[in-house]
Amino acid sequence: MKNMLVWYVLLFVVIGGIVFFASGQEPGALLGVAVAAVIGFAIMAAQMRSQWSGTIEDLVEKKVDVSSGDESNHYQTRLFAVVRLENGRTKKVQADPNWKIGDRLVKQRGATGIQVNSEA
Repeated sequence: MKNMLVWYVLLFVVIGGIVFFASGQEPGALLGVAVAAVIGFAIMAAQMRSQWSGTIEDLVEKKVDVSSGDESNHYQTRLFAVVRLENGRTKKVQADPNWKIGDRLVKQRGATGIQVNSEA
């Protein structure tokens, strides 16, 4: 976790330097980089704090709006896994195309990815 934090800070220091010099050394440009770094860190920390495990009950395709703020909407079809957690609740997570119904998924605290244990 510490190693990831160091790389995260270094990445935003480099991005900040590029933005600072590309903007004609405008100090206000660094504020936008700082806000993006804080928001990104909050999202990453929330993902890394979560911990769960469960079994895939269903795989469903869903149209997702991937518009980038322009006036027209753009949709993509994405695959989601419906996971029955150990506490009985269900959770939808974006699925890997190689996942199958019955696979056991484990999201460990401190990890950003999901481990898959196939039952086949």
